[in-house]
Amino acid sequence: MNITIIGAGSFGTALAQVLSKTNFVNLILRNKEIADSINTKNLNCKYFPNIKLNSNIKAYFDYFDVRDSNIIIFAIPSKSILEQFVKIKKFIKKETIIINTAKGFAKKDKTILSLLKKKHKNCFSILGPTFASNLMKGEFSSFTVASDEIKHYDITKKIFTNTKIILDYSVNYKLIELSSILKNIFAIANGLFSSLDDGVNTKYAFLTQSYKEMNYILKEIFNEIGDDYYKNGVFGDLLLTSLNDQSRNKTLGQLIGRGFYKINDKSSVTLEGARSTKKVYKIIKKKNIKCPIITFVYKVLNGKNVYEEYNICMNNIVNN
Repeated sequence: MNITIIGAGSFGTALAQVLSKTNFVNLILRNKEIADSINTKNLNCKYFPNIKLNSNIKAYFDYFDVRDSNIIIFAIPSKSILEQFVKIKKFIKKETIIINTAKGFAKKDKTILSLLKKKHKNCFSILGPTFASNLMKGEFSSFTVASDEIKHYDITKKIFTNTKIILDYSVNYKLIELSSILKNIFAIANGLFSSLDDGVNTKYAFLTQSYKEMNYILKEIFNEIGDDYYKNGVFGDLLLTSLNDQSRNKTLGQLIGRGFYKINDKSSVTLEGARSTKKVYKIIKKKNIKCPIITFVYKVLNGKNVYEEYNICMNNIVNN
């Protein structure tokens, strides 16, 4: 199988390393130094300078090089995917498979697949609890294949043959995409919590309430959600981002809670969770869904006192 990954950051490179065990993988990127390093030394000199890449990974600058790919995977931030898709559209065929790995809104309050499927029917997402550094080390990792077509699950199993990737499947791709957005916000919440309260009982009570609130939102929006509660891209992803110090969104919450960072500070990187909170808060207000933890994050990100809002949040949970 000939696979192209657009984006040679940490996640794109790690995914290429895993997939290249049984597939040819092209990496499309913009940095000449990294491309030369990959093609001449089998190293991504910026993200993984000490880990040799498999020899069947090649780097390219030109989108023209996607024309022979059976599968194209987007491993770039959600806000850039539609723009990049427009650039490759003229080079791809109807049967070319497009896979999204980004977690976030594409435009306004629309998820990535909802908009991509209007432009190219043959597309789906793989989302789950996977940090790039651990994926690169070859650890067992998991994804949910989110698609309304079961054939996409079969294709994903095929390209991950002989790897340590654990897959499950959900036909409700909109639910899985929204879960991948919500978990970033709850990771910020759990980061805020950990900067304010070191009680072990309270920590896991708060995490449990985060999981309940996330599923409550999903039920209110999608009605019956079946066993999607337990998918890699729902339960697993929430745990990974809320509990692990590698999580940038959890770290953001900790920094804000300890007074080291203000969300209106100018930054070269705006994390998905912070970017999505305003949109999710707007959705829950419009649908009149009571969500004390989402409200807690929204108000703190908008300048309210973190201690006061935490107490309000916990009182609302206790008295609910």
